[in-house]
Amino acid sequence: MNEHSNNIFERRQIADAGSKIYTNLNLEDLPDEKWVDAFGYDGIYEVSSLGRIKSLQREANTRWGTPRIVEEKILKQSIRKAKNGRIDGLIVSLDKSKNSAKFIYQSFYPDVDFKKNECVMHINKDCLDNKIENLKKVTRKKSKQTDMVKSVRTIIATPKNLEKAVETNKEFYDNRTHKECSKCGIVDVVENFPNGVSKCQKCINNYVVEKRKNYKYSNDKKECNKCGIVKLDKEFPKLDNTCKKCRYEIHKQYQIEQRETLGDWYVKEYGKYTYGYSEFTEKLIDELRGELKEKRKPKHNYDGKNFRTTRDFAKYIFKKYKVPITTVEKRIYEGRTEYECTLNRKQFVRHNLKKAREEKNVITEYKHEPLNETGT
Repeated sequence: MNEHSNNIFERRQIADAGSKIYTNLNLEDLPDEKWVDAFGYDGIYEVSSLGRIKSLQREANTRWGTPRIVEEKILKQSIRKAKNGRIDGLIVSLDKSKNSAKFIYQSFYPDVDFKKNECVMHINKDCLDNKIENLKKVTRKKSKQTDMVKSVRTIIATPKNLEKAVETNKEFYDNRTHKECSKCGIVDVVENFPNGVSKCQKCINNYVVEKRKNYKYSNDKKECNKCGIVKLDKEFPKLDNTCKKCRYEIHKQYQIEQRETLGDWYVKEYGKYTYGYSEFTEKLIDELRGELKEKRKPKHNYDGKNFRTTRDFAKYIFKKYKVPITTVEKRIYEGRTEYECTLNRKQFVRHNLKKAREEKNVITEYKHEPLNETGT
């Protein structure tokens, strides 16, 4: 037997020893076993650091009201199974059935509160090993993520099986072009699915929207992932760990970048509010982007600078030549040139008079033009 096999054998022995302690109903204390009062049952029951539960000797009344002595004993714990037959943990019967793992953890840590989404997880993945150092308070999501393997054998085999599965299916996953949503069953292009997710984006959005509707704010506090400040739950968007203030700044910066680069989000928003589109294809997005590029071409050019809108040009003229913005805009709408927009009131009047004289001279010269030899 090589060194690797010895390590596997030792780990299995440790796991088996931890999972069989609950079957020991002997009143004698085991090595390194410590007893504390059971949570909510002081003076009636005790729990041990190795996962056993003991009923203390005490006086109790029978159903007829006569007193009797209840002898000290180790309570028997039963295996609880899930609907698919998988072992799900241990339970103990007191005045009602208790989850042994949570009951033992609360007895050693009575000040710890459990929320609706929190539970007790077995660190070594053995549901029958309720030693206090093997129990940990986590969220149900974290427990499900780490609860996929339940024995030492699967812990060792899982990485190899995953590598084998990846190598076997690599060609299929690399070459496929379409994918079926596990929720609605719609077949769509692989690029339209989030990476590593079997649900389409529409189903994911519907799930998040429904979850937000049922979410209720609490008086708890949590730390913002962006600014690091601890704030009340009400100062965060629902199902989000970034506060509303930071989320607004992030979205504002995103909008600026999209507007400058004509990103897909900005183009879609333009299509929604301008033409009322609700569905977009790549061809439609390209057409809208081309339309925006045409609109963004500079309308005015002066002093070697390009101005995309009349307002921007008017602001520049006001800043440099002190001509009011409304005056510049009015002259542009009347068809005046950019140079005429830079003139103040006196200069503009002189310019118009000069222009009128020039036009009058041209007309006069045309009227007195001498006749040619043919008399025409």
